[in-house]
Amino acid sequence: MTSDPMADKYYWLSPYAYVDNNPIKLIDPNGKEIIVTRLVRQFANGQTAQSVLNTSQEQLRYPPSSVHDLGVTGIQGGGKGVQYAFNNKTGKYDVKVTVVEYVNQNLQHGGDLDTRNPGLEREVSAHEDGHGDQFEESFKSKIEVGSGITTTKDGKTVEMKFNGQIDNVLDQAGNQYDKLKKNNPDAVGKVTKDEYIKSVFDKALVQVFLKMAGDQEKDANNRAAKKLGGTEQMPYTNGAKKISL
Repeated sequence: MTSDPMADKYYWLSPYAYVDNNPIKLIDPNGKEIIVTRLVRQFANGQTAQSVLNTSQEQLRYPPSSVHDLGVTGIQGGGKGVQYAFNNKTGKYDVKVTVVEYVNQNLQHGGDLDTRNPGLEREVSAHEDGHGDQFEESFKSKIEVGSGITTTKDGKTVEMKFNGQIDNVLDQAGNQYDKLKKNNPDAVGKVTKDEYIKSVFDKALVQVFLKMAGDQEKDANNRAAKKLGGTEQMPYTNGAKKISL
């Protein structure tokens, strides 16, 4: 009935469009922010998961050929689903990402896998929650990104670095571009500010995903065990039970 008081922050949306026209996935209790909730425990088949997560890998198959067919977590739209935009009100960049946690649809109540394996759905959901935590933490972590701009320090030529969370990195990149263009227009050549920010963003994304390097599956299992109150509540993962197909 009224326009969003923070409409200028989300200029790509209509000021009258509640939660990006997606009330199933998003909430906005006071109209001041779009709060993106992680999409957890979404039951789906492989075709849906591949479409939403923008991947061609076979997953969530039934009957499952491995534990990886029981659940999958990724970014909505894949790597291209991470969006950034300049906020005219704050003068800074915003970064938006939606993490989707999918569970094989045959694990929902009444499904074949759920009926034959009581408790397996809770384990899988908790495990995928662990992967969701990994994504969320990586995007909130501090990274270091090369600017492509050299400077002289102590008589040596070094590359300037941008440090901080991914949105802070974009802020630094924008400020540095403006400074260079003001002091010496020839320094930026034919490269536009949008092109430069995009190049820094692409490098920043690589650093964000590197934060998730390591044994992600083992880490997700450990997180799941804590969520469920202890490893004794994860009989399938710990080998006490075999999955019945």
